[in-house]
Amino acid sequence: MQSSAIPTPVPLTETPHPPRPRTRSTVRALYAFDDCPPDRMIRICHLLQKRGYCGDSAVYVMPHSGRFYLTVEERPPTADQPFPPTLLLEEFGTRIASASMLCCLCEHAKCLCEHDAVAVLAALTM
Repeated sequence: MQSSAIPTPVPLTETPHPPRPRTRSTVRALYAFDDCPPDRMIRICHLLQKRGYCGDSAVYVMPHSGRFYLTVEERPPTADQPFPPTLLLEEFGTRIASASMLCCLCEHAKCLCEHDAVAVLAALTM
């Protein structure tokens, strides 16, 4: 015989554990490098890795212009690291604010390295 008891609903506002604090996620940033020969792009990635960058990254090149693009993950500043390692990229390239540019790259540019490009290119300096 089955019980016909109806379970007591639990209010959604009463959680058994306190909610976890929210953390800010990484942001995907895009940098463009004009008049940048491949060896300079390799050295930039090497510098970035030496400064502690360890996020995902990708490198693209526009076939006709030779312009390089580097996508990186940028984390929000912390007390231990108020300036992200990616800040040095603004010394060599230009940050692109347009999110639609990533779609344009996937369509028109040649992807040289889709994941971990900073580590892959930095390894070429050894």
